[in-house]
Amino acid sequence: MVPRPFFRSAHNPKTMHAIFLGLAAFAVWGLCDVGTKLVGKASVPFLQIVCLSCIGAISFLFIVCLIRGELDKLKPRNLKLQLPQGFVTLFQSLICVITFTQLPLSTVYAALFASPMIAAIMANLILKESLEKKQFFYIAVGFIGSLIAVNPFSADLSGGSALGWILLPVYPLFFAVSSLIIRKLQKTETKESTAFFPSFFRLIVFLPIALFNWQPMELSQIIIMLASGSLMALGNLFFNAAFSRAAPAIVSPTHYSQLIWGAVFGFAFFGDLPTWYAVAGSIIIVATGFAGARLAMHKAPIVAIAPDSNR
Repeated sequence: MVPRPFFRSAHNPKTMHAIFLGLAAFAVWGLCDVGTKLVGKASVPFLQIVCLSCIGAISFLFIVCLIRGELDKLKPRNLKLQLPQGFVTLFQSLICVITFTQLPLSTVYAALFASPMIAAIMANLILKESLEKKQFFYIAVGFIGSLIAVNPFSADLSGGSALGWILLPVYPLFFAVSSLIIRKLQKTETKESTAFFPSFFRLIVFLPIALFNWQPMELSQIIIMLASGSLMALGNLFFNAAFSRAAPAIVSPTHYSQLIWGAVFGFAFFGDLPTWYAVAGSIIIVATGFAGARLAMHKAPIVAIAPDSNR
């Protein structure tokens, strides 16, 4: 049987809209990370950055649901899963701020593409989901591509970016755990609640600690972080809308545009130039990602990794 072209259904307006929304989501998330990095490099305390970002995300989602007359969609329905997700994102958000502040955007993005390997193994061991040899091969090669792109041998553990390099391998682990929990939450929770509750939970936990030793911030920094949180929530809405218009196998490859945004925004805002191994590793990541997506088009996907929408 001859495999159908990857985007054979691209003539379908809904499919094209889904692809566009997916690309828009990652572009918006890239700008969100730029804001985090800009304020973080100004030595603003990590907790203050997280709190302001959460306020921006919560406010944006509340206003959108209020305008729609759908405030009830923000309510959590399964606290037994929402609370663990909240705790996971506590650490995930701090690692996010630290790594994006101290390391190039493209380096952090490349490291995150190791998470499908971790999630696949966890899903196999914990959820007892099967994993075909081809799927394992594509994921394993993508993992190797992530290692090449990040080039851990270049890590400077004695300089100012030491903490970022130390936490970088942990980030994909939290990303994978969060993705698996989100998959379970999708059965009972609305998309709005899944995005709203973790930010609300982080704010409740971190704000009292941050206020205890709050450092003065410039108005521009406050605005940037509030806008960054709003962009994070907006990206959520874009990506959810994309999945409502097309199958995950079509939308998921837009995730790889994050590598491009990381390189573009990294150079435009911080003068970061991708190294040859970052380019080589990224090519491997994208190639194996599309190969895995083609396989998923002929079979229900075993591991669907959602973007890190709860940063």
